[in-house]
Amino acid sequence: MWDDYIYPGIKQSLIGAMLACQESMDKRQNSFELYGADFMLAADFTPWLIEINSSPDLAPTTSVTARLCPQCLEDVIKVVLDRRYDPNADTGTFELAYRQIVPKAPAYFGLTLSINGKKIYQKKPKERRVEPQTDPPYLPPKIPSSEFILDKDQAVPSEYKGPIITDFMSWLNPFDKLQTDHKDLLLPSKDSITDAWKKGKKFRY
Repeated sequence: MWDDYIYPGIKQSLIGAMLACQESMDKRQNSFELYGADFMLAADFTPWLIEINSSPDLAPTTSVTARLCPQCLEDVIKVVLDRRYDPNADTGTFELAYRQIVPKAPAYFGLTLSINGKKIYQKKPKERRVEPQTDPPYLPPKIPSSEFILDKDQAVPSEYKGPIITDFMSWLNPFDKLQTDHKDLLLPSKDSITDAWKKGKKFRY
């Protein structure tokens, strides 16, 4: 029963469990790990895998473990060290249950280093549109207001050579005469050319 049914069932359960999780296992060079599997037999002697421990207890708590655990540790050294230098070395009670080609393990850094993000594209500088430069419009120089004479009838100094400013509408109307008050300030015209036109006055030019 053990050799024909129970032991082959235990090996198949272990092989299936290892193949299912080998992608997530750490593959380190020059390292190994010992696992401990717990099984339970059903009424028909079918082995059921309960759990797999990554750090099994190897203390000699019972008469069985007192004999089994020291032998297990001695055979582990045979598999790890002796077979590295001699492929035909003795492995003790260990036997090969499954063989596959394992790729070379990459360098172990202890962390999963990855970069998540988006590529940054360098923006091309926009070409500035250069508008043709034009000469600014000509502006005559400003003359201070103190250099202007408001009317030709006002007293003009003999040394003054600037322009004389007067009322254009009054200049066109020969009947209009600029009047001043007692302070020699100009008074608004009573009759302009438009007022004379409304009153029916005639002009000769």
